[in-house]
Amino acid sequence: MKSVLWMVCGMGVVALASLYFVGALESESARFRRLVEGGRAALRQEKFYQASLDLRQAVRIKKDNAEAYLLLARSLMWIRYFRDAVGAYEESVRLDPANADALTELVAALLNFGHLEKAERYALMLEKLRPTTRAFALSCVTCICMAASWIGPSPKPFG
Repeated sequence: MKSVLWMVCGMGVVALASLYFVGALESESARFRRLVEGGRAALRQEKFYQASLDLRQAVRIKKDNAEAYLLLARSLMWIRYFRDAVGAYEESVRLDPANADALTELVAALLNFGHLEKAERYALMLEKLRPTTRAFALSCVTCICMAASWIGPSPKPFG
């Protein structure tokens, strides 16, 4: 009888522990969403450093979210952490190679940082996404204008 009682108690502890673990996963997911939304709001308010802090925490929680990396890269560009921004852009593009906006911003960042060969490689990926000459030309002009604005004294936030 005692062994049956211990077995039932043991199963109860395992059940409670598994419920706790599932709850922890859900709260982590909720925390990720809260951090991304907070980062997005901080970007809109031009609080770029705060956005970068929130979004760095978000990508630590969920390493496979291209949007979070893209938002992080944008915040890092505006606080002029160019190397970290390029890394975040590259991760965003790796996770979602079909995101033309991320590719455009990555090419602009690479041009700004002087990595012409890498910029050309990503520009070719962008050309495949925007095959018409006019759309690709517009993307290239956008890249050059973004790079020029980051070099200038007062960058403006992304649209």
